[in-house]
Amino acid sequence: MKRPGYTQHHFFQSLRRLYSQHRQQKGGAGYTLVELLVYLGLSSLVLLLMTGFLARVMGNKAIAATQTQLQENERTVFDAMTVAIRNSYEVTVENSGTKVIVKSHPEDSGLTTYTVFQVDAHQRLSMGQNEDFMLVDPQPITDDGIIVKAFSATVISSSLEVTLVIQKGTQTNAFTSTIAFRQQ
Repeated sequence: MKRPGYTQHHFFQSLRRLYSQHRQQKGGAGYTLVELLVYLGLSSLVLLLMTGFLARVMGNKAIAATQTQLQENERTVFDAMTVAIRNSYEVTVENSGTKVIVKSHPEDSGLTTYTVFQVDAHQRLSMGQNEDFMLVDPQPITDDGIIVKAFSATVISSSLEVTLVIQKGTQTNAFTSTIAFRQQ
């Protein structure tokens, strides 16, 4: 409990007074070698503990950043698939569930648009569109450095169940989502 009127200045005055009394008792001499060694040992211990703490904090920060990037990629993939599927009239799964083809009719175009989701040669999930055989190059929808370890889709009744396993460095995220088809 703090005494009324007792400030930091008073605290340091008390410390100086104690130090002065200690020096007078020793006959005005400075610190002994043992006191210096104890001080150095304690300082080294505190410094070592602080370094370990900071290293752990920095490691946790890197892990959290990677986890956030993985989750953002999952969200991007499922948002793109949800938009395509909800605007479709037919969804086809090929290649044992590793390729999803979504057919839709953009408003007032009269053309059929095919949106294809699949893992490309660089192990990124790509999305490409073509309108009545006018092929547009697939573009990756996962970031560089994110490896797609598994991608599969299964049509279940009036929905599509999608499983995605992605990895960056040593961290891996697995996610499964069910996307409902648009009701006709």
